[in-house]
Amino acid sequence: MGLEPWRPIGGGPTADSMQRRLERGLRSVVTRMIRATGTFFGLIAALIVYNMASGWMGFLNLLGALVLIVMASIAVMFLPVRDKSRERLDGDAAGPVIEGTANVRLDRLAKQTEVWLLERCRALPSQASGSLDRIVGRLRDLQAPLAGVKADSPLGGEAQRLIGQHLPSLVTTYLSLPPGERGFHDRSSADLAESLAIVADRMDELCERVAHEKRMGFETERRFIDSRYGEDERLRSER
Repeated sequence: MGLEPWRPIGGGPTADSMQRRLERGLRSVVTRMIRATGTFFGLIAALIVYNMASGWMGFLNLLGALVLIVMASIAVMFLPVRDKSRERLDGDAAGPVIEGTANVRLDRLAKQTEVWLLERCRALPSQASGSLDRIVGRLRDLQAPLAGVKADSPLGGEAQRLIGQHLPSLVTTYLSLPPGERGFHDRSSADLAESLAIVADRMDELCERVAHEKRMGFETERRFIDSRYGEDERLRSER
């Protein structure tokens, strides 16, 4: 059976993309709530200490201070949330690319690249999310079929270069750009999205080629069994 072609659900964002966006949104909300709560209770504590040190400040002054504290806490919620995962990846963007050698097991390489790529998805532009989902899905699809493919075979060599070298190099060099050149509207982000779309197409072709080789291998074994044992079985049944 061949590998099924990638089909985005409903023609829109895929489940992986939506899940990553939901996770980012949830982290942002939690961070904002923690920040606002800390600001509120911190200012309340400061107000209590001030009252204890200076005496009663009066009802109207106290009410005004509470209003200001609430307003300050709300304002803190709307401050930008910095993506620490992006900053961490910025620091190690120039690190080593996934090693792909002639002796590597391709199924393990596909898994390694999948994990490596998922760790960096949040630092990549959102317009590339569709292609990233396709690539991650294909990396998962390929892990079992690539287990029996030799890295020094023509197909294995192509898989090794695409999965272990070219794809990681593309992502790594993009992340090595200055942060100011990796915004949503920057040309480099659009270029990355186009390049990842090409990689996703090549991954689709690679999946089909691997599936074709598996089908051919099965057909060879089936014909061998048929030629080796089928005639003898028919002769025995005629006696």
